Amino acid sequence: MIKNQKQTSGDHSVNYMAGGDIVINGLTREELLSLLEEHSKREAIPQEELLSTREDVKEVIAPLFEENSHIFHTYGPMTEERFNPESEMPEQWLRKIQDFILPNNRKIVETIERNKKLLLDFENDIFTKFKQHVDDFEAKHTGKTKANGTTFPEDILLILE
Repeated sequence: MIKNQKQTSGDHSVNYMAGGDIVINGLTREELLSLLEEHSKREAIPQEELLSTREDVKEVIAPLFEENSHIFHTYGPMTEERFNPESEMPEQWLRKIQDFILPNNRKIVETIERNKKLLLDFENDIFTKFKQHVDDFEAKHTGKTKANGTTFPEDILLILE
């Protein structure tokens, strides 16, 4: 419900908004403006997350790929430790997946997705494959499936060059 206070302005035209109390669905003008401001903050993409160049995007994702690669080659399932039944590396690998690789993968996907307009057509295809790998990898390591899914598409490391 909107309450208006009828008021005339200096030119004698009727102005229903000037000086009147506005109440919409039980909310005052101030409450409504506050809710709108909160909503816009939640929905808006922070400016620092929108990158202007391909190099800027690469600069954000490269360290994440490097960290994932280091973890994979140090703790992953292809290390020599896989042959040692007393090794604690498999346990470390599973922890590092949860603590580092899954969050890094999400950040990489989010960063590229927000800046997708900077990708070339063939890079979009590579990015799609990477997203499927991330989804498959996360599903396996969060207990949603036992299947391995798609392998890591090495080409993703070359996009935005």
